[in-house]
Amino acid sequence: KIDMPGRFSGGATKAISSQAFGLDEAGTVGRFVDFLGSVVDIPGRLMMTEDEFFKAKGYGMELHAQAFRQAASEGLQGVGLGKRIAQILADPPEHIRLNAVDAALYNTFTNQPGWFGQAMMRARSAGGSANPMVFVTPFLRTPINIARYAFERSPIAPFVRQWRADIAAGGPRADLAL
Repeated sequence: KIDMPGRFSGGATKAISSQAFGLDEAGTVGRFVDFLGSVVDIPGRLMMTEDEFFKAKGYGMELHAQAFRQAASEGLQGVGLGKRIAQILADPPEHIRLNAVDAALYNTFTNQPGWFGQAMMRARSAGGSANPMVFVTPFLRTPINIARYAFERSPIAPFVRQWRADIAAGGPRADLAL
């Protein structure tokens, strides 16, 4: 498992459980409520599993890309290049590992959104569960990141701060942005 922030981080009490409703866990009603809570939990658990699968795939892809770039930048070729890539993959330096984590989060739309997305998330969180935005927009980070991803790949890309930073950085970041 890769140490990345997940959609369902933490060990919160299930919303639908005998414990949440103050019922006897061993009683018939308590067991039924626990069963119902488990059934209601299935879509969320499936989504979390899918999220982790694609994060792991994205992490591995970027780790291999970073290892190749590092080894190639050292002027290696042929067998030496392959051995150096394997060495990097066996014990990736911190900067390569962190870049791979960032890429995995970006590719699964679970990375930290920009200023606009963060403002939307704060507005939704204001007032706690009584805020109607909680029910209207239960998932906000992923749709915001998908919209941002689409903007970065459209003619309005130059207006996206991250796109401009990637172009200015040059190298692989600029290549991917273009």
